[in-house]
Amino acid sequence: MVLDRHPQRVRSPLPPLIRTHFIGWALGWMNQIRPENLAVRVKTDVHAPSFLRVTGPVTNMVPFYEAFYVKHRRQDVPRR
Repeated sequence: MVLDRHPQRVRSPLPPLIRTHFIGWALGWMNQIRPENLAVRVKTDVHAPSFLRVTGPVTNMVPFYEAFYVKHRRQDVPRR
C-alpha cells in the first residue's frame, strides 16, 4: 500500500483542506480552448491564458508543495 511507504501522509479518506483549496482553484480556471482560439486570445486579450493563471502563482507558494507532497522545488521558491 502506498501509505505504508509514506508514513508522513495523513491516513484520512478526505484530502486536507489546503489541498481541496488548490484543487477548487484549478477547477475554477479549467477550460478547453482550441489552439487557434488561444492564439487569437493571446494577441488580443490583456489577461494571461487561464492555464497560466493557475500554474504560475502556485509555483511560488510553499503550501502548494506541502499539500501535494512535492519534494523537488525550484530553487527560487521561498522555503519555510
